[in-house]
Amino acid sequence: CYLLETNVPLTLMDAKTVDARYRDLQKVERNFRTVKTTFLEIRPIFLRKAERTKAHVFVAMLALKITRRFEAALRQTFGSTEDDPAAITPDDALVALGRLTYLYTTDRNGQRHTHLPRPDDQQAKILSAIGLSFPLKAKADKLAA
Repeated sequence: CYLLETNVPLTLMDAKTVDARYRDLQKVERNFRTVKTTFLEIRPIFLRKAERTKAHVFVAMLALKITRRFEAALRQTFGSTEDDPAAITPDDALVALGRLTYLYTTDRNGQRHTHLPRPDDQQAKILSAIGLSFPLKAKADKLAA
């Protein structure tokens, strides 16, 4: 239970709207926290030109938007940790996807070969949830230098 107090007259904003605006404020604060500290870890950058500052803010907001879409897709497929403690979080998903790497080998003739691991079940579900597919064949590489 909580109490919200405002100096806005009831004729301009009813109690339901006050509550909705407060919840919006919580979302804004969560987004700033995400951009600065947790998932994205975007740190202050000292820029002197307006164009560069705007570009930095644009990239930060774009990263936040992608992060929120990523979270929403995971939540839609796997649920949330509030409902299921075993649900996949964005951090869990990134760790799982981080295990997907190209494997390179070079044969006796100097031909470099790329091998793609097949995604495990968890990785395949995550990729499917976010609408991505993993290529099954690698492209041929050039001769090793």
